Amino acid sequence: MATAVGNASTTGAVMDGKHDSVGDEATIATRRSIPMRVLDEYEFRDKFEETRVVSTHGSKPSMVLVVGKARKLEGDGEDGDPRELLGRALVPRETPPHALKLVDVNDWTIRYGEDEPEIWLVTPRAWYKLLDPSPRYEKYATVMLRRARFTNAVVKALMKNWNMGLDEGLDRILSVPVVKHDVPMAIKTPSKAARLLGDTTAEAQKQAALNGLSEEQGNEPEFCAYTHADIVGDGFFIVSQLDSLLKAKALLPPSDGDEESSPIFITELQTWTSEKLQFSIAPKMSRLERDRARRERLRVEKLAEDGIKNEPRDPRLEPPPPASHILPDYAHIGPALQTELLTLWDFAQVFAQALQIPQCPLERFAKAFFGTEPGAAEAALLRDFMVSCLRLVEGRIDSIDHETAKVTPSCARWWDAPILGIHDVEELDWQARAHHYILEFQSSINDRMRVPAMEAGTRLEQGEAVETLTPVQRVALAVALSSSALESESMRFYFTEVFDHARERRKAGEFHAKPPTLVTEVPKPAEAKEKDNSLKHDGTSDVEMDEFMEDEPAKPLSLTELRREQLMQFRRGAVDRAVLSRGKPVAVDEQGRRYFALGGLNNAGRLFVQTAPPGWHEDEEAPAVEDNSDKQPMAGPPVDDIPFTVEAMRNPTNSRDVSGLVEYASRWGVYKPGSELDALSSWCNPAYDNERYITKLHRLISYSIDGVECDSVELDEKTRLERIENLCASMSTDGYSNLDDVALTSCNDRTLTLKLLHAIKFVLQSAPFWRTGDMRWIDRFLKVSAYIEGLLSATDPSLIDICKILPGVESVCANAGLMDEATWPEVKPTWLAQIRFHVLGRRTEAELAGTASTTDVPENSIPGMYDISTAPELLEPLGPLTVHRAANLVNQFLRFLAQDSNRMSQASFKRYTGLNHGAAAINTGDVVALIRRGLSKTYARYIDKKSRPRTWIDVNTLRVVERCVVVGAAYRGTEIAPKSQHAEDRPPCTWLMLQLLDGPESSLFPSTRRQSAEGTAAPEVKDTRRLVVAPLIVGDIADYVLPWSKYNEDKTWQVGQRIMMQFEGIDAEDESRGIIQIDGNFYYLGRVRKTRSSPDKWETVMIVFDSDPEDHMWVSPWEIIEAPEKYHDPVHEGPGLVDVEKSLSAEDMLQIAKCKAVSRRLGWPKGESKKEFDDLRAKIFGIDPPRAPIFCGVPMNLHRVFIESMHLGGYEHVTRRKLWKTVARTLGRDLTSQTSASFAMRKAYERCLYPMETSLTSDDMFGQLGLTVDSDANIDQFPGSTPGANSDDDDYNDDSEYPVLDNEGDKPRDDENEMLDDSMEVDTAKEKSAHADDYKMSDDDFDEDADSDEGESDSDFAPGRKPRQ
Repeated sequence: MATAVGNASTTGAVMDGKHDSVGDEATIATRRSIPMRVLDEYEFRDKFEETRVVSTHGSKPSMVLVVGKARKLEGDGEDGDPRELLGRALVPRETPPHALKLVDVNDWTIRYGEDEPEIWLVTPRAWYKLLDPSPRYEKYATVMLRRARFTNAVVKALMKNWNMGLDEGLDRILSVPVVKHDVPMAIKTPSKAARLLGDTTAEAQKQAALNGLSEEQGNEPEFCAYTHADIVGDGFFIVSQLDSLLKAKALLPPSDGDEESSPIFITELQTWTSEKLQFSIAPKMSRLERDRARRERLRVEKLAEDGIKNEPRDPRLEPPPPASHILPDYAHIGPALQTELLTLWDFAQVFAQALQIPQCPLERFAKAFFGTEPGAAEAALLRDFMVSCLRLVEGRIDSIDHETAKVTPSCARWWDAPILGIHDVEELDWQARAHHYILEFQSSINDRMRVPAMEAGTRLEQGEAVETLTPVQRVALAVALSSSALESESMRFYFTEVFDHARERRKAGEFHAKPPTLVTEVPKPAEAKEKDNSLKHDGTSDVEMDEFMEDEPAKPLSLTELRREQLMQFRRGAVDRAVLSRGKPVAVDEQGRRYFALGGLNNAGRLFVQTAPPGWHEDEEAPAVEDNSDKQPMAGPPVDDIPFTVEAMRNPTNSRDVSGLVEYASRWGVYKPGSELDALSSWCNPAYDNERYITKLHRLISYSIDGVECDSVELDEKTRLERIENLCASMSTDGYSNLDDVALTSCNDRTLTLKLLHAIKFVLQSAPFWRTGDMRWIDRFLKVSAYIEGLLSATDPSLIDICKILPGVESVCANAGLMDEATWPEVKPTWLAQIRFHVLGRRTEAELAGTASTTDVPENSIPGMYDISTAPELLEPLGPLTVHRAANLVNQFLRFLAQDSNRMSQASFKRYTGLNHGAAAINTGDVVALIRRGLSKTYARYIDKKSRPRTWIDVNTLRVVERCVVVGAAYRGTEIAPKSQHAEDRPPCTWLMLQLLDGPESSLFPSTRRQSAEGTAAPEVKDTRRLVVAPLIVGDIADYVLPWSKYNEDKTWQVGQRIMMQFEGIDAEDESRGIIQIDGNFYYLGRVRKTRSSPDKWETVMIVFDSDPEDHMWVSPWEIIEAPEKYHDPVHEGPGLVDVEKSLSAEDMLQIAKCKAVSRRLGWPKGESKKEFDDLRAKIFGIDPPRAPIFCGVPMNLHRVFIESMHLGGYEHVTRRKLWKTVARTLGRDLTSQTSASFAMRKAYERCLYPMETSLTSDDMFGQLGLTVDSDANIDQFPGSTPGANSDDDDYNDDSEYPVLDNEGDKPRDDENEMLDDSMEVDTAKEKSAHADDYKMSDDDFDEDADSDEGESDSDFAPGRKPRQ
């Protein structure tokens, strides 16, 4: 025996480098306590990316982990002497193997000298002998196995003949059979094999490897043979292994040999390998020289071509085609104001996510700023833009919660929409803040817009609406606020983040700044190629796990669809290109006109052209302006060719627009896809680099419409332009179109007051009631909450009442530690003074003099009224109380509230999760059902016992189901998570404060609450409020808090019923995966597999989703709804009673003949055409055919049963002749101990195959299959359809006379435990290998005596409740 041990610390590769002996006594003493085991079905994977498989011969041991199925050894394999254990056969224990994952692999070693080499893994806790790799990993272990066998053959030969020569040794290696899945080099790459050897040809090498067989037979390894070329590739490895064995004295000569001598074969093999490798290196070197010379020649030619291109050429004399006006409806507006508007629109579309405003086309944007009669949509646009700029200036990161801010809003919100956060308060008082910032930052506003911006701020402060401002004031106001927003830290951080991300994507080649080259043909589908196991330069060969899976071939795209996908992918990079370009033009023509792709994702294929104003060029007559020497280079819109000055304004030669602004700026036009872009592309010179962008964009858009596959195919001009217009319309979104039918007058004071009140409620409910055990704080929290609920239910809530509750809200937040303790105490007195002025009015002279007492505050008054009554007096009176002033009071308080980006409102929670049920549908004041099991499971998984306040009710004292009322609801983004979950994977959650409605003495479920013994007093209740805090985690644990009315619904689900269930995070419909969209919501389709009873009805329905029919999930009855009728299973009629005494008629003969023909078509008797059978079955039964039942312990082969039954004449004839046991025997199972095989077979056929028989023997389907029969057939023409004298269906009982009943006597017996069990799932070998990465145990957890997990609910071990896709 010889053993080579790889030293990972010095070699870094598998079985290559220095090796140590295992024979010294010290080593044996240290390893005696390390057990030995066997590892079967193993796989090597990357330690840092477990889904990626690595080859066994090219990775460091410290960089891999190994998975497989391990078993212990019989006898003293745990603590025996390794030398003694290796000297005898290793017998694994007769116990089921355990799935194992070895993370710490120190080294691996190969044992030589036996019939087959043995590969061992060395870990800190055990040695593992590798048996067989997993089926899908076999082809990735071939190199290691081949090298080990080559070395083992040499070792065995040297142990017999120490002085073996080179030829004899090579013959011994060539006698090694080909490893499974390995392909000899002479067959795979014969030319390479010939180059290695140098004295042969590729054909000769191929014939030597084939052993005279054909190429078809050569595909099987057992028919092939290795050649000398394979030995050359592994020669150095063999030499290295032999040297290591000699140094370790693990390989010794026979007893009569000299131990100090080295076999001559090692030296000869090393010399021979080096000589052969020289033959392959020399052609490679010459090839590199030829490639280097070719590249140099191409470089010289390209330089010559570039020199020709760069030579000056005559400019084109014809003028470019005219561009259309960017805003034809507002042509009376001067170019300077239009330039400012164009800049604002581009800013709003490119940075829509940072601004958190919906996108809109340029026409909508112009109507909002230039229109004389703006509607609700335009008023909302103006509000959103101004408020978003102010939010960036103020830098409050929690105005919009962290999760909502990740996605750009798709549609606009009106005043009656549910609140999303503190941002809604900012929408109510933005006018005063805008005026303040304009005055503070007026020096940074450009000269042209400073004066109208200050005028706009003044009018807003006086209470005027923004839509009543003049066009120039609206634009100036937006310019002033956007200028400040661009200089803010928030925008700088966002810009840097997008810029860095775009730059990385550009370096990675994921997007390009210019339009892509148009594809000219549909790429052919990639042919299946077997992975080459030859080593790379670094000796590695990594394979992704997905390559093991066999995906269904996707429908190939047409050429037009490919081009359209190119266009859409180019469009998706619009924001990145805009950020990287920093306002630079995308093209410049030879006449100096510059072209811009403005609008981000809303560009819609348009090119905006910037033209110099009159007098810009030297040969034109410039307008009379005093100073024309300060012209700026056109760096991007907006461009003022002459700086704005007072002298320029007074010059009468300069034009003025209706607003009175001096208009002397660049002129803008636009080329829209269609005839305008066609003309421009024809005029451009594609050889001119600066114009190539235009021609490539034109081709990309023009050839992305249906009906244009190549240049030779043309549509009529009208149809082509219509299709281009529709395509570009699909690339433009208008997020404000949903407000077109909303009246501007629908926004009244009551709507705004309710909006403000809901925002205050949101702030209060966000206070962390789930963390505190202070009951006095909870009392105040509940009292303020109840008062707010009363105001919300009032017919006409008063602004005075809102002011009264503000100190109470402030006190709740202050006592929770949410206020800024450094600055808020200084501001609070002034804030309370303003509230006192609006609530109680100014103090009387007597009160100011101190001769009269302040207003008395009742004991049961609103929390905070005492603070209002004792507040100081304002020096100056305030104006009348309006919604805007009330919102400003709220905002003053919110500015000092601790920022919390995880704070979410109910509306933002619904928007983020996509759910409209469960926690997202529960409101304060609702009566709900609380299920104890769900609460206990949530506490156990998420809430540590030490962190639970003592005031919380003990879960064990609750009923199985409690009736509660919701008194508090806080929605959180990512706050809590189990210990094993990463922070970025935390799901959103909802904290509910529930008050139990049923006291301890009453009981809706008498048997479920601990009752006091008769005659003894009930235990004292600590908290009379009886509050329960319940966290609801999205997508993890089933809903255990739901409306009481919904819980009491009598909803019974039947096995097999089609259902659908809503999940979070789904935003696209895909019926192929069972995802449908109904009323804007997305659902997973599935069916009920099993039901069970439970006192609380929680998780009593087992469902299987269409997206993953092999997996199941336990859900509650209220979590699922019935699927629409079109997704129900087709209804198939079952067979009727069969008359066994009936004589066969001509129709019966024809039916038998059809069954015979169908059976032959589907592969009888050899069992072929199974794929056609599966396709027909899926077509007949729909999206989810009945699963194959368990028959004799294994899944029934439905294909075999069907063709055998059809060959015997079909269902009726087999039943009439009692041939079901004959059909059962064709499955090859032992039926001697089965007492109801015939009955089970017939029932399985009726459920799974009879509808298929009925369909395939129908005239229409029979004709579609191309089958014909003889209409005059008789029973004598059908041998095998008639049984012998005695029927073998001994246990057959006709349902009409002797039905076989189960123990209950109400239904035919199904033999669930033995014959027919639909609920059992047996994984095939392919399914097991497909889930080989789901290993749960590590080396530390290996224990064959571990407790079983039986009895646990499936949802206990699933961190997420979402079906596989």
